[in-house]
Amino acid sequence: MGIFLRPKEVLLVVAAVCGMATPCMASSSNGYGHISAVTAVSNGGLTFNHSGSVSRPGLPACASGSPGGWAIDASTPQGNVQLHTLLWAVEKGKRISVAGTGTCSIASDTETVASFTVEDRPPVPTSMVPAPAP
Repeated sequence: MGIFLRPKEVLLVVAAVCGMATPCMASSSNGYGHISAVTAVSNGGLTFNHSGSVSRPGLPACASGSPGGWAIDASTPQGNVQLHTLLWAVEKGKRISVAGTGTCSIASDTETVASFTVEDRPPVPTSMVPAPAP
């Protein structure tokens, strides 16, 4: 038996960790939405707006000034993965669904991202893709 867990075991581990953490996820977007207004901030962070987040449940008080906004700490390895995945999603025109930490640790008025999921949509038919510039 290897060290790899089966999907059900992974869910149990995640549930156990979330049960010990406070909070595991504080708020989340209302489904998938488009990314806009990506801004780099001076402390190594990144903020962006998400069209599906304007009236999200569980919004922490610190983020009431930016209810559609989210922040990523790009100065950490985990945040760097989120940053690159987010920029890839923007480039590909993908929508994302976001879950937050319940804190505003990167930008004082914007909830920090815990995780996000990129929508899995079929690729655009090649007939609709513009030809490359000469």
